[in-house]
Amino acid sequence: MICLLILVFFFLYQQIFPFPFPDYSGYAGDKLVLTGKVVQKAYQTDNSGCVSCVITLDRVATEDKTISESAKKVRVFTDREPAYGSIVQVRGKLRTFEEARNPGGFDGVRYYATQGLSFDLVCAVLLKESVSHDRLRESIWQLRCKLNEILTDFLSEEDAGIIATMLLGEKSGLDSSTKELFKRNGVVHILTVSGLHISILGMGLYQLLRKLRLPITPSAMFAMFVMLLYGILVGMTASSFRAMFMFAMHLLARVLGRTYDLLTALALAAVLLLFKEPLFFYHSGYLFSFASVFAIGALLPLFSAKKWLQPLTSCLCIYLVTLPIHLGSYYEYPYISFLLNLLVIPLMSVLLELSVCLLVSGVCIPVVGRLFAWPVSWILKLYRGLCHIGDSLSWQNEVLGHSQHWQIIVYVLILALLLVWWNRCREMTELGRNLLLACGLLFLTARFGGTFRITFLDVGQGDCIYVRSEGNRSYLFDGGSTTVSQVGKYRMIPYLKYLGADEIECVFLSHLDEDHICGVVELMENGRENGIRIHAIALPDIADTAKDEAYRELEACAERYGIALHYFHAGMTISEGELQIRCIHPHEGAAANDPNENSLCFLVSNRSVQLLLTGDVTGQGEEQMWQEAVRYLPKNEEQAEADCILIWKIAHHGSKYSTPLKHLQDYPPSFAVISAGAGNTYGHPHSETLNRLQEVGTVVYRTDRSGAVEITVDKGSLLISEYLK
Repeated sequence: MICLLILVFFFLYQQIFPFPFPDYSGYAGDKLVLTGKVVQKAYQTDNSGCVSCVITLDRVATEDKTISESAKKVRVFTDREPAYGSIVQVRGKLRTFEEARNPGGFDGVRYYATQGLSFDLVCAVLLKESVSHDRLRESIWQLRCKLNEILTDFLSEEDAGIIATMLLGEKSGLDSSTKELFKRNGVVHILTVSGLHISILGMGLYQLLRKLRLPITPSAMFAMFVMLLYGILVGMTASSFRAMFMFAMHLLARVLGRTYDLLTALALAAVLLLFKEPLFFYHSGYLFSFASVFAIGALLPLFSAKKWLQPLTSCLCIYLVTLPIHLGSYYEYPYISFLLNLLVIPLMSVLLELSVCLLVSGVCIPVVGRLFAWPVSWILKLYRGLCHIGDSLSWQNEVLGHSQHWQIIVYVLILALLLVWWNRCREMTELGRNLLLACGLLFLTARFGGTFRITFLDVGQGDCIYVRSEGNRSYLFDGGSTTVSQVGKYRMIPYLKYLGADEIECVFLSHLDEDHICGVVELMENGRENGIRIHAIALPDIADTAKDEAYRELEACAERYGIALHYFHAGMTISEGELQIRCIHPHEGAAANDPNENSLCFLVSNRSVQLLLTGDVTGQGEEQMWQEAVRYLPKNEEQAEADCILIWKIAHHGSKYSTPLKHLQDYPPSFAVISAGAGNTYGHPHSETLNRLQEVGTVVYRTDRSGAVEITVDKGSLLISEYLK
């Protein structure tokens, strides 16, 4: 109970007094000379296949006292490998972690802060290294490298990467596509050194010693010592520390002749980790690890099931406890994991035992190692095959979107009520239990519509506008970038999952430049495996002579993935309730030589908002657009009577030659949004454009400064929010 109260205190304290994240952006790109102690080493493979040594330095010191006082640990990408525990001096370029710029995006600052890291030092040169070092940890590191080489010799590159990650904590050889495959199907936990590994290896060693008639105390002490060395070998992550600590508590209880209480050991381990790093509350691995064990220890006793149903019941309990974490971290749940874990987990003990035998025999009798390599490869092939089958099923994954804080609180309170009821009364009926759980799931997964939403995503130098109607239908206008690699994967898909937008009614592509379409192409290619489906794509209805190679390739791509194609020109409309999407450019059969002049432009409106979307329209095309737009826009003196707020998406990222003053004076927008990349080389948005907007009194929002800009309209009330402010 004391540990539980401490955990609650930590959580509430962080909500009221959030821990600060030091800002090193002012030092980004600076060359620094750092001195520190080597506390961790790893090898990392980049996208080009190059392998570099990555060391983590503690007790960091620099000539800049501000950095020395605030920095905890620093990750250094260096040219040589120093010894563990040595004091080194390195020179390199400071690189900051990237914060999330859109809802649902990956927050690198917070993620690495949970690991105690302050920033990276890249392209680093090792200047000095002390002679003294930690001989024990260096010997364990060399053993890890040797074992990794054995796996590489006996297994295929892909299989060796999986076993090295699973057994040694060595992630440099793990193929990213394999990790994503396991993650999509809810079995990525097998790649983490956790309680399953420790129970198999540690308890296996303890029981072997007991069968050799060694007394309990020496057997337990030796097993704990070996597992401690194993923890150092794999890196002692949060999940491995939790497993090691609980294993030690279990054996200690046997030595003392006391009863082992799983929940007490779990709570104590959680508290110890939080004392070491309070930010672990933001670490999904920490939350998943402890929540899964809590589900088995606390919730499983509520279900009395026959022995053959116990694995399924265990999966159900873990699902009930970890669902809020899934929705808070990934915004989706892989339902196929229920079935896959029933097949994967029972084989894990066999796989781990065979892998250990492979490593031991690889060191002692290499010929015998070949005999163990074959079944290991077969089991891994089976795992991948099962995951590929899961990918082929339409129901395997559901995008649920994020839950509100109040929903999570209500759900947790319902689970707490369930546990108190069972522990105090012991008269709970299955009907009462099931009704409480059903109410909790209903509160947690309910999604409330009725809000008209417009979001200008920060995709770097590019455009992507998301529109959701009051009827919860989703539309995209463009989606691409020239400065963010894999913008669909890292910016667009996370946001769509965050909102639970698993179906896109139509994607309107203004024109076919990369900064408007590359993310949409990713959605077409990878949307199904991410649980997101595009129903239709709209292209500008232009003359055949104006259709370039990119236009034809996009058409072929859409047809290849079974996505309907629509061709829009001025005058065409889509209506859904209060939402109206009216095309105002180009005219049918437009044949301008410049693709920007042929940009699709729209007037999106509901009861109280008119949104002018202009793509990259320029020159004569912009004049033609205005000839159509003036038919529907209220003039300056008419806007007060129209009771409708006018918002512009400024054309061509705010370039110098877009958005003429005469149109701004006649139809001044209340608000304008400019989508441009931070520090872009084009100088967007241009100062002249910003001055013109300022002259007519328009409030300007910029994605390069604000991140995502969200506009919501609920019951006539308009709210504009900036993600980074």
